[in-house]
Amino acid sequence: MLWPGAFSELPGPLLSWPGALPDLPELSDIPDEEPPEPIDEPLPLLPAEEPPVPTDEPEPLPEPAEEPPVPTVDELLPPPAEEPPVPSVEDEPEPLPDPAEEPPVPTVDELVPPPAEEPPVPTVEDD
Repeated sequence: MLWPGAFSELPGPLLSWPGALPDLPELSDIPDEEPPEPIDEPLPLLPAEEPPVPTDEPEPLPEPAEEPPVPTVDELLPPPAEEPPVPSVEDEPEPLPDPAEEPPVPTVDELVPPPAEEPPVPTVEDD
């Protein structure tokens, strides 16, 4: 859809430019002609396509497929999950395992690294 004034910048009507339309003869210059008389010849009949001849025996209907058996509720339910036995209150609790032996606590002397070997400091001799 064009907006109002879309072609307002163009001069005049678009078809008024020279060469926009071919030069057509005036209506008064066209001679009056009578329309041609209609032809009353019948149209030739095309041969009709013959429909297929029906046979006396109807085509056999396909046999319906056998329906699968309806599953029972037991077949639809999932099997029960294997649950561990629930311990009773009367059972004695399992004894806790013995704690592992702890390593000995290191002494301060073991934790402190040995002193680094320092090279001898050169002395400056006064001459």
